Amino acid sequence: MILETKDIRQNNRYIVLNTIRKKAPISRADISKITNLNKATVSTIVSELLEQKLINEICVGESTGGRKPILIEPNYNKGYVVAIDIRISSICIVISNLENKIVDKYDFMIETIDFKSNLKKICSILDNIIKEYSLEDYKLLGIGIAIRGLVDLNSVIKFIHILNWENIDLVSILKEKYKTEVFLSHEGNLSAYEEKKFFPNVNGLGFLSIDEVVSSGIILDGEIYTGSRGYATSIAHHIINFDGEKCFCGQKGCFNNYVAYTSILKKSFCNSLEEFIQKLSLKEERVVKIFNEFLEATVSALTNMIYLYDLEIIIINCKLLERVEGSLKQIEERLNLPVSKKQNIVFSKYGDIAAIKGAISLVIENFYKNSIIF
Repeated sequence: MILETKDIRQNNRYIVLNTIRKKAPISRADISKITNLNKATVSTIVSELLEQKLINEICVGESTGGRKPILIEPNYNKGYVVAIDIRISSICIVISNLENKIVDKYDFMIETIDFKSNLKKICSILDNIIKEYSLEDYKLLGIGIAIRGLVDLNSVIKFIHILNWENIDLVSILKEKYKTEVFLSHEGNLSAYEEKKFFPNVNGLGFLSIDEVVSSGIILDGEIYTGSRGYATSIAHHIINFDGEKCFCGQKGCFNNYVAYTSILKKSFCNSLEEFIQKLSLKEERVVKIFNEFLEATVSALTNMIYLYDLEIIIINCKLLERVEGSLKQIEERLNLPVSKKQNIVFSKYGDIAAIKGAISLVIENFYKNSIIF
């Protein structure tokens, strides 16, 4: 019975805290109305949250006939979060408050694929951040990490091909060194998790990122879908051409081979995406052919995602498609969907920072969930 009472209290604290986060600035009376918790319960919980410095009383609201209400909002400066985006050619490290607002940023190029050398650089930046930002009442609350590669259910990096990183437990390394919570996931999963906030009523959401490599993520019923081992959404290695060129994974005709920028630039003899787009605008025959292959491959991958997961919406992050006018319309016209007929496809709202924003969000959500436990 004691356990049940404790669980109810914790659940009520979580409901109140989440309501403040979503509706701030908000009064105690409005929290009570929204949550259906009585005013005494809300008042007690708000007092506890104020004591923990998780929320602030910020101003007096408008009166509706009685005493003017005091409005409440989260204390976004309770501490700070660090997120690390490990890309193929660079690493980005950002600092965020609890509102997921990035307040500082550090970038460095990956000059060697040696993991220990890159870890040393990451830790050097983290050491400087902690030295500069940490105060008695303002500490590191957690680290979130996004990668372009395979991650298992224990958050171990199983494989990043271009960097040749295998079976690396970066989470444990950073947990041990910095004594804080650390979360690591695939870029596609984190991007899907963050973009889902723009579509709260959607149950099936897909995210497809085409850059130096391909990554994807799926949200089903509000949760990141990983499968039984963590590799469920590796759309990059769906076979779209059985007689296609050999992929580094050992298969032939993988989607990644037809759309990853490293692949299309090599085939078109272009040194940059800018050069490719310029030649495409000039209708250079070789580049036009490669771009049409790119579109057809993307259509095949999207079709697989739609039929495998019955998605309501697919979000695409791809500079090439965004820069080439009418490309999204071309993809929609080429999709052959005899059952659903039409698929809602949109460009990413966050673009290249979607994954790092998602990594921050994971840390923030974990912090708040732990904060209601007593």
